[in-house]
Amino acid sequence: MPTITSASNEIDRKLHRIILDSSPEELANMMALARAIRKKKYTEFSYSRGGKMQFSSADTIQNYVSYAQKIGLLDGNLAPSRPKSDVRALENFQRWLSDTVDRYLTANNSAVNQIADVIQTLLQSVPCELPTPSKV
Repeated sequence: MPTITSASNEIDRKLHRIILDSSPEELANMMALARAIRKKKYTEFSYSRGGKMQFSSADTIQNYVSYAQKIGLLDGNLAPSRPKSDVRALENFQRWLSDTVDRYLTANNSAVNQIADVIQTLLQSVPCELPTPSKV
């Protein structure tokens, strides 16, 4: 699978940076990791406001760290659940991220095919129902 083109500050790039910077020996909790990333002012956590480059707060970055742990990219100690050497290249990371999200959705009764089936059922019902997030 070729690298998926994404902006330097898209979520896949943010999660990749978190994995590459994770170091449970030095950064024992989510906020410590978030602060370390914030301090380095990576492009992945940048945005433009009023024509000026800004960087995400440690609190915002911690939300991404929490997400990475929740879906299984990081373990309970904040260590990557795969060796960094396996996912250092963005292409390899994106493949792992895709597989991890798919497994997470399947484990939580939200697999892509399950969602598609519910949408199809709603659209074919009489009267037709819109597949809003609350109905899906």
